[in-house]
Amino acid sequence: MQMIGQLEGLSDKRFAALENVLKTLSDPERKLKTMEEVQRHEEEYLRQNGQ
Repeated sequence: MQMIGQLEGLSDKRFAALENVLKTLSDPERKLKTMEEVQRHEEEYLRQNGQ
């Protein structure tokens, strides 16, 4: 029974995560970034963290 409970817990967590992703993706107010913005952000992050 313990393994079944663990599997159910994992399934519940995955469905909750999937729900969050779907809410985020379908949000009409979500601001989309251009590829240039994403690359600029990555470059700044790497510079700040010495990589």
